[in-house]
Amino acid sequence: MTALEAEKAAFEGKLSGMDEESPIRVHPGLSDLYREKVANLTAALNKPDLRTAAANQIRSLISEIRIVPEGDSLQIELVGELAGLMTLSEKTKARGDATGCS
Repeated sequence: MTALEAEKAAFEGKLSGMDEESPIRVHPGLSDLYREKVANLTAALNKPDLRTAAANQIRSLISEIRIVPEGDSLQIELVGELAGLMTLSEKTKARGDATGCS
């Protein structure tokens, strides 16, 4: 128990030394790279011999799909690795404040 408390204190010391205000930096070319990968994936989905593998890759990136009522319409929220990547692909949000879960 003493060893665990010492380990906890060490982690708390490291956390207290971190600057909470520093932004997370994302490579500026990430959104372009993502767009290229989506284009390649679209091409793969259009090839019958690759369609199943490409669809399985997409499914593996999504852990949950939420349909949320918003006024007279519905919003679709993707939760998983794909959600964060899609948000990063938007040029206006290609920063560290991207939403989505992983």
